[in-house]
Amino acid sequence: MIITRKNIKAIIIEQINRGNKLKNLINGNLDSLLDNLINKCIFLINETLDYLNFLLDELENNQNVDIRNSFRDVRICIILLKELEYYGISALYHQTNDLKYINKLIHDIHQELSLPLDPPSAACISTKYYYYHPLTNVIFMPIGETNSLLHLPDIFHEIGHEILHYSEDNPALVEIHSSYLMAIEEINIYYNKIINEKRRETGSKIIIELIETIHSYWKNNWINEYFCDLFACYSLGPAYVWAHFFLTLKSSDNIYKFLIQSHPSDDSRLLFLLYTLKKIGFNEEKTTISENWNKMPLSIDVKPENEYKYAYPKDLMYKIAKIFLDGLDRSNFLKITDKSLDNMTKGKVVRILNDAWKSFLKDPEKYGEWEDEIIKELKSGM
Repeated sequence: MIITRKNIKAIIIEQINRGNKLKNLINGNLDSLLDNLINKCIFLINETLDYLNFLLDELENNQNVDIRNSFRDVRICIILLKELEYYGISALYHQTNDLKYINKLIHDIHQELSLPLDPPSAACISTKYYYYHPLTNVIFMPIGETNSLLHLPDIFHEIGHEILHYSEDNPALVEIHSSYLMAIEEINIYYNKIINEKRRETGSKIIIELIETIHSYWKNNWINEYFCDLFACYSLGPAYVWAHFFLTLKSSDNIYKFLIQSHPSDDSRLLFLLYTLKKIGFNEEKTTISENWNKMPLSIDVKPENEYKYAYPKDLMYKIAKIFLDGLDRSNFLKITDKSLDNMTKGKVVRILNDAWKSFLKDPEKYGEWEDEIIKELKSGM
């Protein structure tokens, strides 16, 4: 299609209509815990519509306007409206009575952990397990999570993504951002040293390219996932580690896979989590989980590739873990310990999720009945 003034005007008019219809999809009777998401969606849609109207007026009244620039700006508006439709309006449109308690649960978690941020909203429309979208501040999860407890610990991991996202501009999260920068610096120092050493060696240069790729994964993806794992373990304790263990059992095809993926290997993530468990006082749980991990077929029947050592050097991983733990300690978030968990009231979310895993591990056959009663109580309090 030829880019003409007429075509661009037609697209702008269509997008203005779409934006207004998106706002009309917002139900006026939604729970007050969704007010932040509602206000953000309406504000960003209105802001986008104002700019589209400006572009339309410019095309109609300024014959000297560069239509290529106008077209580029219209495309940016289209992308933003799509993001809001997919990750904001859809979350509001698919709210249910059952989901009210998940939103309340996330709100309570923020309160329990003393987090200086607005709690994310929840949407149970995910087909990709759990994930967090920063533009709308929404945690997406599968629909079955409204009637299950065992993998709700992943909410804590997604809250970790929220913390990272806002840490650079939030004064209350300065220690998190500082520790993140320190971790990146350590990663750069480590891999730059390894790459320089390999360049002085004779032989194939393929290994250098591999290490450079690994270095890129660390900086751009893995470091974020490690922080979120560590934060979840720091603030929730064994429940998150058990959730990782059983998710791996159910879905992983190779716990040592480390290339062409946004997340680090399952095995390396467990190493981070076991280190954290020990540091916060859950030595018995650390030993039990480690023994079970080493006995499962995924650990016994599959061995890591020789290059695996370049991706997950233990000395670097322990150094990064310590940096993050120190940053969390300085941020005054709630840190769970074996003693604080024992003394916690049973109505707290952290206690409920840990009790859920204790109940499941003790007697899986009777667990379903116990879980149904707990969820019924939680929903009745909404």
